[in-house]
Amino acid sequence: DELRNRDALLENLNRELAEFSRTRAALLKRKPGQELWYATRKTLESSQRQLAQERRTVLDLSQALATPDRPKEDGSSRIKKLSGFDPDKQQLQTKIEVLEEKLQEKKERLVEKDLILHEVANMSNQLCKEAAENRTWTLELAKKINEYQAQIRQLTRSQKATVSELSMYQATALKLEQERKASVDMFEEARARMAQGEAPTDGAEGEWVRMIRERQRQKDILLSRKQQIRELMNARPDVIPSHAEQRSNAYISEELGIPKPYGHLAPFKPSVLGATMRHIRKGYGRKPDR
Repeated sequence: DELRNRDALLENLNRELAEFSRTRAALLKRKPGQELWYATRKTLESSQRQLAQERRTVLDLSQALATPDRPKEDGSSRIKKLSGFDPDKQQLQTKIEVLEEKLQEKKERLVEKDLILHEVANMSNQLCKEAAENRTWTLELAKKINEYQAQIRQLTRSQKATVSELSMYQATALKLEQERKASVDMFEEARARMAQGEAPTDGAEGEWVRMIRERQRQKDILLSRKQQIRELMNARPDVIPSHAEQRSNAYISEELGIPKPYGHLAPFKPSVLGATMRHIRKGYGRKPDR
């Protein structure tokens, strides 16, 4: 530790010396006064003396580290002897015999384990042979098991679908039962009200009036149509009523010489212009070049 401290101190002194050298060079460049130059010179000499002393100290510590039998500064020895004792020949022989007995016991156990391993290996080989012989039967059994499992899954799905359908039918049956009960109650109530001379339901009277009015309206329409047909047949029995559009020259004699109102499309009558004609612009002829 002291050697490390000395090395650190030496490095610090080297840095200070370099710093003083740089300061001196900078001051010389600036041409300082005589007093500053002497002060810097003294500081430099002091640092050089300290550096030389620290170098001698580091050399002494290195020599002391290289020679461990050299005493410390306080006079104590640097050598630390190990505690304990060296066994004699008789003790060593006894330990060797004990170790040989343990080694022989380990060897016997190893032989027993080798025999057990040999027997286990033989049994394993025999089982492998039997497994290889029975592999075909095992494969068939696995196929059958897979088929049975697929059938079970199919039956399970069918059963679930049946249960769901049954639940739907049950809900529908309950709904129909409620509707039937409500219809029966309504029928009994209507019968009781009719027995008392009232309408079966609250809206039955209004519905009956509307039905009577509709029937009367249909009768009136039918009678008016019959009346119109009868009037037409009585007026001109040889004419069949028609809804076709009358021609423009239907009642004009051909001897008068009046032109037919068909324009340049005769003998066809032009159709009525549609609403899309507003999007069509009339063209203008191009003027001839002079």
